[in-house]
Order: sequence, then C-alpha cells, then structure tokens
Amino acid sequence: MKKKKTNIYLATCFLFACLMSCKGPDEEGKIAPPYDSNKPIIIESFDPTQGGMAERVIIAGENFGNNKDNIRVWFNNKRASIIGTNGTRIYLVAPRQPGDTCVISVAIGNDSVVASEKFIYNTTLRVTTIAGQHGTKTFAAGALASATFNLPQRITIDHEGNMFGGHRSPDNVIWMLNEEKDVVMQLPNGNYKVGAPTLDVTGKMVTFPDDGGSTYYEFDAELQWVGRVRQILPPTPEEVQEGKKEFKIDWKTSLATCELDGFIYTYGMNGQLVKFDPRTRKGELVTTLVSGTQGMLEFHPRDKNMLYIAMIQNNSIYRYDVLSGNYELYAGSPNVSGWRDGDRKSALIGEVGQFVFDDDYNLVFSDAGNHCIRQITPEGQVETLIGQPGIAGYQDGDPKEALFNYPRGMCIDKNYTIYISDTNNNCIRKLSIE
Repeated sequence: MKKKKTNIYLATCFLFACLMSCKGPDEEGKIAPPYDSNKPIIIESFDPTQGGMAERVIIAGENFGNNKDNIRVWFNNKRASIIGTNGTRIYLVAPRQPGDTCVISVAIGNDSVVASEKFIYNTTLRVTTIAGQHGTKTFAAGALASATFNLPQRITIDHEGNMFGGHRSPDNVIWMLNEEKDVVMQLPNGNYKVGAPTLDVTGKMVTFPDDGGSTYYEFDAELQWVGRVRQILPPTPEEVQEGKKEFKIDWKTSLATCELDGFIYTYGMNGQLVKFDPRTRKGELVTTLVSGTQGMLEFHPRDKNMLYIAMIQNNSIYRYDVLSGNYELYAGSPNVSGWRDGDRKSALIGEVGQFVFDDDYNLVFSDAGNHCIRQITPEGQVETLIGQPGIAGYQDGDPKEALFNYPRGMCIDKNYTIYISDTNNNCIRKLSIE
C-alpha cells in the first residue's frame, strides 16, 4: 500500500511539472508527440482503481498526445477534469457521483477507447453545518461563517443554489442563502411572518404564505428579489351562482402549484383546501378535510394529480386526487405521535416539519418531533435517513450519528444535497453525498 501511494505521488509531481507547458516532455525529457489519428488510443491501466469525489487518477497508455484540451475522459456519463498529459499518462480529477461502478472512456478527436477495468466510486455521507451558530438568538446577515439565525423555519432552494427561508418573531424576516457565494442576505420590503416557501414551475419565483388570512408574498429573481404583497380574492356573487364555493382562510402554512391546472393550493386549520389562479388571484373552496391542524402541501412530480398533505398536529400524511376528489390516509396514525419505521400504514410520525419528493420519487420529510430526517419509498417503506430518532442534540458527522434539535425545514438541491433547517439549534446544515 505504501509503495502504491508513493508511486502515485511521484507520478503526480512529475505531471505537475509537465503542466508548465501545453506540450509535456515524456519520460526521457523529449517533447511528447501530438495525437496521431492514424494510430489507436490505448489504455493500459489506471491508478488508483477506486476513490471518491475529486480523486486524482492517472491513466497510463499510448497516443494521448500533448494537449490536454483535446482529451475528453468520462466516468460513465460524467466528464472528468483533465489536469495534464505527457503523451503516455493522463492526470485527471474524478467527477462527482458518476455511479458506484464506472466505465472509464477516453476520447480524442473522433476516436475513443474504453478501459477494460472498472473504477469503483466510493460514496461518502457527512452532515455538516454551513451557516448559523449553535446557541445564538438573533438573525444577522453576512458571510456564512458569521451569519446567525433565530429559530430558522422551512426552506426551499432553486437551481441557482439560492436557498430561501423565513424567520419568525422577533425578527420576522425572509432571507436568502447562497453557499457558493458565501452569503446570507435579508430580502427587502416587509415585516414577514410566513410559512413554507415554494418555487413556481419556472423556478424563478419564490412564494411565501402569510400565516393568517389571504395574504401571500412573491419574490421574483428578475426584480432583484423585491417582495410583492398579494391577496387571494374570494369568488364574486356571480361566480358563486355559477358553482364556485366561498372559502375562509384562517391559517396557512404551505402553498403548492399544480402543473395540471395551473392553480396554487393551500390548506387552512379549519380544514379547508383552497385553490387560486396565480394570474387573477381568484380563489375557491375545493373541499373540507381534517380540521385543527396545519397542512404542508406537495404535488407528486410524476402523478401530478396527487396532492400530498402532511397534517402536522395530526401526525399523519394524507393524499388527495385533485381530479377525482378521492382522499386517503397515506402514512402515520392520526393523532398518535411516535417513531416507528416500516410499512407506511403502520409507521408512526412525530411531527412533519416539511417534505419534498426526490428524483426517485421518495417522499423525504423532516420529522421535527423525532429530531430526524426520514423518507417514504415508492414501495411504501418508511425509513430514517439522518439523525437519531427521539434524541435532541447538536452533532455533525456520520448521518446515523448526527444530532438535530427540532428540524422544521428541509429541501434537496439538483445534486441531491439535503439541506436542513435545524430550528432549535439555530443552524442550517446539510447532508453531502460525495
């Protein structure tokens, strides 16, 4: 093992020296010849044969040429970053999450070759804190290392890596966090007391429901995230005569956009499920369900008619078909708080803070009451992903050993990084898959 690492180190140093020029010298100090399209590209071996994200890999072979910009290397369908070549060696950085078992292919010009051996990609999982300071009690914008939160609530993230969240009293602010830009900033215009943010179908508009009444707020990227106050309008007397039902919104925690009809849906503690047109803002009652509980809403990304409703104080998740009107208990036991994994119909839930569907159609949710992150698979199995159920605390590290304290918010970005709003620890944390 020591000899192998030493060889990699020496080869790495040699290739770094070669990078001072586009044309690297070969082992005898001569200038490596350019790629010859009349000769085959040959892969003899690569080292190491396994590793994780950003692993330095050396591919040995023939006819690689002397210009790294002409070389394309893939690990499955993920392209690697080429650092340099000396004609018989390619030095590169392995890409992120290409798959567990990788086929390495090298292409130059119109020619390509596939390595006979497979590269084994080692996935690592780790919980880290990216912003906020455990024990703080105020909100302060700034760099990630200096920003602080006071009971951060539910969150969402767009494709540009902008995370949005709400802050409750005494601050009542809406903030935006960008990890790559190393900044937490407060969005302008208002004293906000809001529920869970959601993105529209374009991903460029963020909408927050105000807690009480029919007010909600829109933040548009094209308007530099300046907030606009909106009202859900009741049906007119003429519209009531035409069949639209009147509604009363007493409390709303979540909004969800239906791609089938274009309406935004919300849910009140009086049990009323209401939808409204985001263009005209005219609303109507859809149906009345369970009262006395806040409701988190999310449409299924494939079965777009299925609206999932997490009844927060009811310790359960329901689903409602907006086309047929059918309604059923999906997971949990109504009014029974607890923790139990297994079949969704017998599982127990503490308190759903927020949930989303991932790319594999798992329903991933924060169980604030049990201080952990869980999921429901498409096959109906409830599993604990992160945290130690029922144990509140603060600890980064391995996902099964990490500790949280009432995590109310969570979201997933395009790279399947799970971000967690760890409410009582006043931090934003994440589970990185590397």
